[in-house]
Amino acid sequence: MLGQRSASVRIAVVVAIAVLISLAVAIGAPLWLAHIKSERALAHKVMVGNGLRQIGLALQLYERAKGRLPPAVIHGPDGKSLLS
Repeated sequence: MLGQRSASVRIAVVVAIAVLISLAVAIGAPLWLAHIKSERALAHKVMVGNGLRQIGLALQLYERAKGRLPPAVIHGPDGKSLLS
């Protein structure tokens, strides 16, 4: 009798632990995914900012070297713009 009780207690403990782990995963996974999403958004914002900073630096270096900013449009011999 005592052996059966001990086995049933062990099974109940294992089931309780399994339920707690599944609850932790069910609650923690959405929070973790939201955190990953916000980190990706922050990384994208930093990447865009770095690109804009490089464009600004390139414009400053061009102006310093040539004494003027680059033209907005370059026209070909037929008068059409070469840039799309």
